Parts: sequence; structure tokens; C-alpha cells
Amino acid sequence: MKKYLKFFTIMLAVLAVMMFSLSVNAEVVKW
Repeated sequence: MKKYLKFFTIMLAVLAVMMFSLSVNAEVVKW
């Protein structure tokens, strides 16, 4: 169970980083 929790946390972090980079890219394109 703990392994799944760790995997879920990693996936959540990756998703957050992807969303952040996407928003940053959008801001750069806007400029």
C-alpha cells in the first residue's frame, strides 16, 4: 500500500510540474 502511495505522490508531482511549465510557456508566448 505504501508503494502505491509513493507512486501516486510522484505522479502528482510530475503532473504539477507539467502544468507549471505549460503555464510558464503560455506566459512566454503571450509576451
